[in-house]
Amino acid sequence: MAPSSGKKGDDTIMIIVLLFIVIVGGSWAIWLTGHEQILNALRWLKVGELSMLGFFSPKYAEMADTLSTIPSRALTTTILGQASLIVGNVLRWPIGLALIGMAVMATFRAPGNLLRRQYGIESFISQQADAFPIITPILKFNPGDKNARSPGSPVPDVLPPFAEALSPEEWLVFNHIPMMGNTPDPDAMRTAMLRDIGPRWRGPERMPLYAQCLLAAFALKGICKRQESDDLLGEISACWSPEKGLSVPGNLRRRITKILKDPEVGGKALKIAATHAYLTTAMMAVLEWARSNGGVLAPAQFLWLRAVARPLWYPLNNLGRHSFHAEAAASVTHFMAEQKSGRPLPNPKLDAAIIAMQGYMKDPEIKLPPLAAAGRA
Repeated sequence: MAPSSGKKGDDTIMIIVLLFIVIVGGSWAIWLTGHEQILNALRWLKVGELSMLGFFSPKYAEMADTLSTIPSRALTTTILGQASLIVGNVLRWPIGLALIGMAVMATFRAPGNLLRRQYGIESFISQQADAFPIITPILKFNPGDKNARSPGSPVPDVLPPFAEALSPEEWLVFNHIPMMGNTPDPDAMRTAMLRDIGPRWRGPERMPLYAQCLLAAFALKGICKRQESDDLLGEISACWSPEKGLSVPGNLRRRITKILKDPEVGGKALKIAATHAYLTTAMMAVLEWARSNGGVLAPAQFLWLRAVARPLWYPLNNLGRHSFHAEAAASVTHFMAEQKSGRPLPNPKLDAAIIAMQGYMKDPEIKLPPLAAAGRA
């Protein structure tokens, strides 16, 4: 039976009492046997202090000489206490002034970056980017400066970087899907969803650069090289800017190519990707494998992809969820079909996504928003 909490409390009190007895008893024993040596050591300390003061007044030098000639057996704590009082009365003024001077310097003259710094939201996030480079893409992105879409507002024909996800009715308007009453045209929906799924999987050589970058990072995570994967994602994030887009330097490209060609790293990821027919679903499969082997790999670690390739960003963002964005519906539906069959499916399985979208639009409360004028975001 486990001991009760009361018994543990009694043991703790007993240990504290024993430690107190040992410390007090040991200190008393040391004092009884060596108090003469202890007082003698303190005496020479005070002699040194008085000798230093003797440079400023002869009387302190005389006190030092007198204290040094007292026999060890005649030393008492009273004598040493008087010597300490004399020294303290003299030194307290220069020491106090020195402390006041240090306080003044620390308050008014110390470098601001050591003791204090005022941050705004923009400057603080810039500071954070030094430790978390994955947030570099949003350093110059201020949501307050953007005109966020409100429900029912016009849908732009060109979405700006980091634009909000399209709702189902916005997706229909954005893709110019004809309506038959309150039912979207299934053929037009299928055509738009094929665009969302993207190109067929044709190996790493024919992948766009942004997908190669992600595939290399996912591959590292998949073989449990977690820190290397996170570091690579940070480096890639720092390569994107609103002005230049994704600009990957040559040395980083060579590293990514080397990772993908390594049979023990990229080879394992490519084996997973080959079980899917489309680039998007292949990337989803590799991301799922990387997470199952290497742990957390959040979409926030490749946030730049949202501004570079929304059709790939939203499926990767939705992976593992039980509800999906309209922009990811086609890819997620086909991915689930391929996962279930265990093989690549060249013919897109989109019926479930189309039926779900049509069912959503049967709600009489759902209204299609207007399309913004061409060129307006």
